[in-house]
Amino acid sequence: MRLTFLGYGGIAEEHAQAFKRLGAAGEGVQFSAVMGRVEESARRFADRHGFERATVSLDEALDCPSDAVVIASPSDLHAEQTVACLRAEKHVLCEIPLSVNLDDALEAARFAESSSKQLMICHTQRFFPALQELRRRVENGEFRLKQIVCRWGFLRRKNENWKGQKRSWTDNLLWHHGAHVIDMAVWMLGETEIVDVKGILAPPTPPLNIPLDLNMCFKTASGAVVSAAMSYNTRRPFHDYLFIGEEETYRYQNGKLYAADQVVYEGGAHALEAQNAEFLAAVRGNRAPSVSAEEIMPAMRILQAVQDQNGAP
Repeated sequence: MRLTFLGYGGIAEEHAQAFKRLGAAGEGVQFSAVMGRVEESARRFADRHGFERATVSLDEALDCPSDAVVIASPSDLHAEQTVACLRAEKHVLCEIPLSVNLDDALEAARFAESSSKQLMICHTQRFFPALQELRRRVENGEFRLKQIVCRWGFLRRKNENWKGQKRSWTDNLLWHHGAHVIDMAVWMLGETEIVDVKGILAPPTPPLNIPLDLNMCFKTASGAVVSAAMSYNTRRPFHDYLFIGEEETYRYQNGKLYAADQVVYEGGAHALEAQNAEFLAAVRGNRAPSVSAEEIMPAMRILQAVQDQNGAP
């Protein structure tokens, strides 16, 4: 399968490495073109990973022979580029978020539904092995989940990615990392009917001029509740989830699932690789991927409700 990349930043690097490993495992992956804002940077990325062409033009990138496009560009371009790629008869693997507003996400989802091509969104936490194991227990009725408490914070007061590379665009705590957390919770609960949403965003803070801290919560029709505290403002990174159920209380952290401070499940690495393998399998099997645009809409609606409660971004 021939792939074109839109974007050459930190997450594009991760995708390139993952697809290389899949190619080495016999998946038959080839790199066609990479498109980005700066031609020299796109060319370096192409040379580093074996792409045949580097360009700054979306039209040129889509004209290159390829079967699918990996969208790893700035977040506010994802929905527009997704539609353009589907219109060009390409399958699409789109990095999170599909959009930074619900309307554009719905438009992209509608276009994908009417297209003959597959669209998958990179909600990679659905592929974390320990979280998959807990989801299995919830599905099988072994664990009756009542509440999820989510914490995720790290330092991002400068316009840089997690590798310290300068960005030409500004990230979005609510729509990017918030989408990871809220989608994980909706998926874990296995419920899509949300009856109450509340959220608080901190005031925009210079020099990024975005909220660096937020709290949000929601309740499902069954009465399960989810709360999330998130920050770009902490010098001590943290990322953990507390799953409170009738039978047990589990904590997820650093790829491990704990009960009473004992590790009860520890899966392998390369969740992004497993995610990308699912995309290849969906395309080759002419079936919807496990994380379609329709699948992630409940999370997008929650994020839009929080945005609406706090005014324009």
